[in-house]
Amino acid sequence: MQAIQEQLNQASLALRNGQAAQAKQLFQAVLKTPQAQSNAGIWLGLAFACGNAQDPQGALEAVNTALQIQPQNPQALLFKADHLWHQGDKDAAAEFYQGFLFQAQQSDKLAPDLQAQVARAQANHDSVAAEQLNYLQAQMDELGLDAEKTGVRFQEALDISMGKKQFYPQQPSKFFFPQLPHIQFFDTDQFDWVTELEAQTPIIIQELKAALEKGVSFEPYLQSSEDVPTLSGSTNWDNDDWGAFYLWKSGERQSSAENHFPNTVAALEKIPFAKIPGSSPNVLFSRLRPNTKIEPHHGFLNTRLICHLPLIIPENCGALRCGNEARSWQEGKIMIFDDSIEHEAWNNSDSERVVLIFEIWRPELTEAERSAISKLLLSIKDYSA
Repeated sequence: MQAIQEQLNQASLALRNGQAAQAKQLFQAVLKTPQAQSNAGIWLGLAFACGNAQDPQGALEAVNTALQIQPQNPQALLFKADHLWHQGDKDAAAEFYQGFLFQAQQSDKLAPDLQAQVARAQANHDSVAAEQLNYLQAQMDELGLDAEKTGVRFQEALDISMGKKQFYPQQPSKFFFPQLPHIQFFDTDQFDWVTELEAQTPIIIQELKAALEKGVSFEPYLQSSEDVPTLSGSTNWDNDDWGAFYLWKSGERQSSAENHFPNTVAALEKIPFAKIPGSSPNVLFSRLRPNTKIEPHHGFLNTRLICHLPLIIPENCGALRCGNEARSWQEGKIMIFDDSIEHEAWNNSDSERVVLIFEIWRPELTEAERSAISKLLLSIKDYSA
């Protein structure tokens, strides 16, 4: 074992002194011993020696062996990326640069010499991505494929594949129902109640402003409790910058709702709420104070949709982002989205924003499925009580 270590020391010294051919011979000699053949670092040393000795095939074979032993070795990933880059195979190189960058991001103990290579690796990876993007765009233009001819779904697929947009999956924090279509914002035309409720917007705004003038109080939307841990790092906990005034809460209509909002309640009685005893519907006026942000988060379920009826929308207010699409609120125009997909909202104006929020079942669910989900979630709630 001591003799092997001495040979390794000699090989490393020769490599540092620019004696690549001698280093190559010494690493190869060491690797003839069985105990050395499972050491990724020795194979990587041979790869460097072969590279410096103008033996590209030997370098590739050596680094491939190192990666077979340690597939996530950042030094080996970077070496192979650089090797392929210099050999002119930039598309393949980009894959290994991406692997190196991923490992660099995951590790908090990356060696300083490798940390210094991150910016260069990122630049090389991005240059290939830009070339691929330009090629795909040229192909799309040549084939006449655009959103007007292919539809928005194809365009989004193209944007995701070209790296223009990110894909955000459904990730409900409490309950996931499989095989539901991935839709961020829903077309409101498919819901027959939308037009009638939108027509009631002026009356709802009138009641809301009257209640605000009377000084009705909003409670923080996020409220901490000693019964459950506060796991997210949101700055909105126990802060009424993101405030709520409930008309229905955990499935129960609030008496204050009938006192202040009789016409609003009457209009909402016609909405097919998602109903789960003891849990929903939840219907509320959501207030976002000036220069306030709701940080990215996921809802509890993917079996419901969240509806916004915008009521008080300042100029240059901001937007609601769901997944990879952001939409600005327009007074009286309902927005319907899947809150199990990562979403966030912000009010960049100097005035408060208020929207009416409620939840409905996803239209793809059958009545039997809705009933079963409701019973299951009620049972879970009863068990936790």
